[in-house]
Amino acid sequence: MKKSSLLLSPLFFLIAFAASGCIPANSKDVTELRSEVSQMQIQVGDLRSRNADLSVKTNSAVDDKSVLSENIKDLQSQISALTQRVQTLENQNKDLQDQNAKLTDAYNKLTDAYNNLITATNTAVAVSTFAAVPAPIAPPAVQVSPVDVYQTAYSDYARGKYDLAYGEFKSFLEQFPSSELAVQAQFYMGESKYALKDYSGAVEEYKKVEQNYKQSDLTVTAKLKIALSYDALGQTSDAMNMFALIVKNYPQSPEALTAKEKIRAYNDVKRQ
Repeated sequence: MKKSSLLLSPLFFLIAFAASGCIPANSKDVTELRSEVSQMQIQVGDLRSRNADLSVKTNSAVDDKSVLSENIKDLQSQISALTQRVQTLENQNKDLQDQNAKLTDAYNKLTDAYNNLITATNTAVAVSTFAAVPAPIAPPAVQVSPVDVYQTAYSDYARGKYDLAYGEFKSFLEQFPSSELAVQAQFYMGESKYALKDYSGAVEEYKKVEQNYKQSDLTVTAKLKIALSYDALGQTSDAMNMFALIVKNYPQSPEALTAKEKIRAYNDVKRQ
């Protein structure tokens, strides 16, 4: 802009100088000077227009940068929540492995004791040839591993045998109500009902997770599945209330992200 003003100044000076009579001026020279001035004014107008366009683009770029920054923050929050979830699952898996190792060790010891008992009995019979034949000794009952029972039920669930899996998870809870796997068994009873589209039955099972295992990480997941079951049953008001409760009480959880999306989708449909 300054450059254009500098270019115009000498021309205006020459025109004024010629008009004052200090230098000879003819109509041709004045006409040419006026033409050049007109062209330069057009160029100045073009430069101003380009400057305005550049300002608009600069403001748009700033807005885009702000939106991108917000998206990055949201993604970082999601990554943090998922990382915490993975850590929790890894800890649970380690606990299950430790428990399985202990149960295996106990089973092996029981088997050794049984074999030793059989060996001792056979030796006693061989030495006491004329002694009365003792009554047969029943082998001790082999204890069933809670991990094995749970894994059998989960395998059937994973293969889509939801009715069978539901019964097996229920049997697991009856046999091992104090097991560390009890909360998972209760949760998958709800999952089995949900997979069978028995949403009312699913709500009942998920609520037992809330009531009986309040400290478990699966509690918030059970709440989300209750809300989804309400939604599937057409109980929209109950579903939205539960989604809102999850967002309020567990704002950093992955379940809260799902709840937010459900609330946003509901509001979008409502505005249409």
